[in-house]
Formats: sequence, structure tokens, C-alpha cells
Amino acid sequence: MTIYGYEWDDRKNRANLEKHGLSFDLAVEIFAHPVLLAEDPRRYETVRGVERRYIAIGEIGGVVVIVVVFTWRGEKRRIVSARKANRNEREAYKAWHEARHAGG
Repeated sequence: MTIYGYEWDDRKNRANLEKHGLSFDLAVEIFAHPVLLAEDPRRYETVRGVERRYIAIGEIGGVVVIVVVFTWRGEKRRIVSARKANRNEREAYKAWHEARHAGG
């Protein structure tokens, strides 16, 4: 699938920045590199029907590990939320990252 960018609700972006100190503009930078990706097992009812969401864990600036929740809208990722990863998420990301780089 070709990805043609990102989209989000501007009010949600402002609320996320206020709550988590992280804007969606910055959060999408994790997708410039491979991310640990999982499908959220929950289903979300929206006006468009049932929505599947995905959880991506990755780095920005090569240092800060963050979690981005998104859904697909056509060929765009629609960002739902972004925050710094908690300890368990950082450890899972570290293990995944090390496994990817093991063996050269």
C-alpha cells in the first residue's frame, strides 16, 4: 500500500499536546523508521462504522520512545493519540529493536 500522508482532527491535536506534551506533527516522525506495530484488539464505533486502530511504538530523534495510536483512512494514517511510552512499552520496543538488529 502506498501511504499518502497523515491526517488528524486539529482539536484533538491541541488536546493531545496539552495532555501529553506531544503534537501529532512531531509524533508522525516515528514512521520515518521501522516501528513496533500491533493491532488494538478493541473495536471502536464511529459514524463511519467499526474502526480498527493500530498501536505503533517508535523513536523520535533517536532517543524518545513514543506510542502513536492511528487508524487508516484510505491511504492516510489518521492519528488518534500520541504520548511518551511507559516503561513496559519502552522495554517491549527495546527488545524488538535489539532482535531486529541481532546477527548483523
